[in-house]
Amino acid sequence: MRAVSLSLSNPGSAKYHWTKFPVSPDSGQPAYCASVDAQSPHAAYSGHQAFIVDTQVTGGHITAAALGLVTGGKDVSIVATMCSEHGLDPNKPT
Repeated sequence: MRAVSLSLSNPGSAKYHWTKFPVSPDSGQPAYCASVDAQSPHAAYSGHQAFIVDTQVTGGHITAAALGLVTGGKDVSIVATMCSEHGLDPNKPT
């Protein structure tokens, strides 16, 4: 949430839709894809937004996370396509 909230206009009102985190990632730096309904500083992106967060996993715990990409509006499919390359879908919350 911290990694994504920095890109939102009103992070306190955001509604996150969490997806399954890769249980055994191929590396210690798996990408995570999910979505959020929130206000964006860019009006065209407000509402449903998909995001990719690059993470660092140490000892089975996420120890760092940085927002890789967040898109909304007609561009939400960009994130969905990138996530599908890793077998992930930001639009299938668990």
